[in-house]
Amino acid sequence: MDNVYMIKFMWSTDDDSDCEIELYKSYDDAVKRFNEMTENEKNPDMSWVSEAFNDGQFDDETYELNYYTGSEYMYWSVSMRDDGNFYSTIILTKERVK
Repeated sequence: MDNVYMIKFMWSTDDDSDCEIELYKSYDDAVKRFNEMTENEKNPDMSWVSEAFNDGQFDDETYELNYYTGSEYMYWSVSMRDDGNFYSTIILTKERVK
């Protein structure tokens, strides 16, 4: 039985939403991509999430940040406190393949 590492990227705004899934054979490759995706979300040219990270300082009055990093599971999510339609969530999990 083999394992794969799945990254699920879910996001939503007032006018659109999506879910993207990527699979990796290597945990190290999946972690590298996970970290790249979280950094991309902080880029103002790529995502509204960058508004929550003003000069590297997180605005916890307007936004909520949740994250967890473990050996087989990672989670990172930013959402707007007053508007549930605005969120960006990235999850890395280990999945068994038969």
